[in-house]
Amino acid sequence: MGMFVTLAAFAGGYVTGAKVGDRPMVNARNAMKDVRAWATSLPGSARTGLSGVSSAAMDARTVREVMSTPVESVRLETPLREAAKKMRRKDIGDVLVLNGTGEVQGIVTDRDLAIRSVAEDRNPNTPVEEIMSPIAATLVPTATVSAALELMRRHDVRRLPVVEAGKPLGVVTLGDLSPSGGAGAALADISTAPANN
Repeated sequence: MGMFVTLAAFAGGYVTGAKVGDRPMVNARNAMKDVRAWATSLPGSARTGLSGVSSAAMDARTVREVMSTPVESVRLETPLREAAKKMRRKDIGDVLVLNGTGEVQGIVTDRDLAIRSVAEDRNPNTPVEEIMSPIAATLVPTATVSAALELMRRHDVRRLPVVEAGKPLGVVTLGDLSPSGGAGAALADISTAPANN
């Protein structure tokens, strides 16, 4: 009797397998692909909520490893013309604005020069202090790339000064962070924000 039950079970499994085949496994695989595609299409903040850890959180490189140096700067009283000439000479898109003690007070970007200077017919001798963008946040050189991306996303900026004891060491831009897995999500969030710096 035991042998008969075993053979009947085997035959039933064989018939069921022949009718169903590998469809359950294929369906499960396809469902997982659909879920992955859906999850990667979500904005970065939503992906973080789903998994608890975003891809940006996994990038533990330090800002010191990716920042642009040396930092280029001007003083608050520097004329716009001189700031623009410095950017052209150095082939850069921004300069930090420092106060008399060398601490970062703001940033002037090529966009600031175009929109807040040329488009407003300002005198080229106007001090950069009048058109600079305030600094939304700064980073220490030991901060992680994921922290930089989070600050950029939170403040809707594309570049952040790296400072130590109030003095600038470099600038980290979204472009510097692009090899990071979270830079794409940050760029998407920042690109939809109003342009500033």
